[in-house]
Amino acid sequence: MIESEVLLYIKFKSKIMEILTLGWVSLLVVFTWSIAMVVWGRNGL
Repeated sequence: MIESEVLLYIKFKSKIMEILTLGWVSLLVVFTWSIAMVVWGRNGL
């Protein structure tokens, strides 16, 4: 009984970490993309 609850908690926690990581990665991608577009629009640094 207890073991299955712990297993469920670990799965749930890893799912939350997955979502958080996905969020951070997408934020960094958008940030990098926007900088790249600004640099491209100005034709270089």
